[in-house]
Amino acid sequence: MNDVTLDPMLVSLIAGAVLPLLVAFVTKAGASSGIKAGVTIVASALIGTLNGVVNNGGTFDWKVALTSTLITIVTGFTTYNGLWKPVAGVNQKFAPNFGLGSAADTPPAV
Repeated sequence: MNDVTLDPMLVSLIAGAVLPLLVAFVTKAGASSGIKAGVTIVASALIGTLNGVVNNGGTFDWKVALTSTLITIVTGFTTYNGLWKPVAGVNQKFAPNFGLGSAADTPPAV
């Protein structure tokens, strides 16, 4: 069986592009931008750490983890602000009342 290798930076770019959708699923539509940014940063750090471990056969490489985390964060914020937010309200469309954030922040259902 052949081994498949993926460039960790490519994985970070793809993960960062999809990350805004994942954040939309775990936060409420009316949640503050601080909560959404925090979830994005935590998820990016998790992705970067996993990239740092998986890329080196189970041993942690902090350089790959840090680079992957930064690429995922930048890609996630850029993709959200440049693509997902203008095209459609990501949270409003997918799950407006599900996830993190206070209920008082959630806009009323129409």
